[in-house]
Amino acid sequence: ASSEQIPTSVGLGVLMHPDNYVKHAGGFIIQLMPFASDMTVRWLEEVLEGVHSVTEYFDDGYTLDEFVYALLGRDAAIEKRMPAAFHCDCSRSRVEKVLISIGRNDLEDMIREGKPVNLHCDFCNTDYTFSVDEMKEILIEKADKMEQVLKQIAKSLSVNTNYAAMISAPRYHQNKLKFIQLSRMGDDQIVAVIVVEGNIIKNEIIDVQQYLDDETLLKLNILLNTHLNGLSIEEISLAAIQKMKEQAGIHSEVISDVIDAVGEAIKADEDLEIYTSGANNIFKYPELSDHEKASEIITAFEEKKQLSDIVYETLYNEDVDSTGIQVYIGEESPVRNMKDCSVVTATYELDEGMRGTIGIIGPKRMDYDKVVKTLKSITSQLDSIYKNNTGKKNKRKKEILEE
Repeated sequence: ASSEQIPTSVGLGVLMHPDNYVKHAGGFIIQLMPFASDMTVRWLEEVLEGVHSVTEYFDDGYTLDEFVYALLGRDAAIEKRMPAAFHCDCSRSRVEKVLISIGRNDLEDMIREGKPVNLHCDFCNTDYTFSVDEMKEILIEKADKMEQVLKQIAKSLSVNTNYAAMISAPRYHQNKLKFIQLSRMGDDQIVAVIVVEGNIIKNEIIDVQQYLDDETLLKLNILLNTHLNGLSIEEISLAAIQKMKEQAGIHSEVISDVIDAVGEAIKADEDLEIYTSGANNIFKYPELSDHEKASEIITAFEEKKQLSDIVYETLYNEDVDSTGIQVYIGEESPVRNMKDCSVVTATYELDEGMRGTIGIIGPKRMDYDKVVKTLKSITSQLDSIYKNNTGKKNKRKKEILEE
């Protein structure tokens, strides 16, 4: 999949009153239709060259309709009107899911610190505070229960297929960039607010060599969002970066710093929890029972670090078919120690974008039809299994971390 690179012009403006409140605010976005002629493009370019400040129109008393006609002429047809409103879809339940997704170990560390955890939404400035008792509740009733469910699924898969099985804990899929907002913090610093899939927000402070005024920041925001929105870090090519630097002119270093910040924001989480079962099934197949080969595979299952390569390959592979199934045979395997095996993986998704990977590892002659059917079945059921299990009260609720 690739990002839609649609020729677009964006104009935004905010006019402040001397008494420090917003007097006027508005803007426009114009995108070319696929059938737009060269003559239309040239005409739009000429029109837009004459637009210096959006708020000047509103300060001069233009209504929205008059503003449209001033831009596009009296022949412009207004097809639809929609009320504009600020809306943020954050909620306590969504933030709770973020806490669950960071993993058991981090949750335990937070509980041991004995302090409430505050999570702040940079979009709407809402704070969500979780007490130590609430985090214990999340750990015992949800994170801990999820761990049990995933371990049971791995065990069932290994027993039913007679192969080795693995399943990763779900994480919010953060591979794609959704939005970048640069804002000035001082004369020599800006903050890059980076929003990735799952509506996860990362902030990065960037030092700048010279003062960036509002107009420059607006142009840089438009430039970055036009070129980067919808892309993964792998899809951001050197050619695209070079083009943005050329368009940024004397501010090309800002582009480099923002790209680095984006890479940090959307890189895969290294602390990935993976549950395995049935590694000893490998010894049942003569072609894998050689001591050296079997030892390498068992080591990969025990250390689990190499299994992360399978998870990342599955979650971030845009070529995986619509069923979410990917088959790696021999040398195709993303894990070096499994070049003599076949690996079949599937992506599962829980509510609101939490994703993980299920994998079956066996000989190259494995029963692919059975494995694929099994994976399709479990991925389709996993969301309801998760909801049923994490929604029930855990009998171990009274157990408290004593460490």
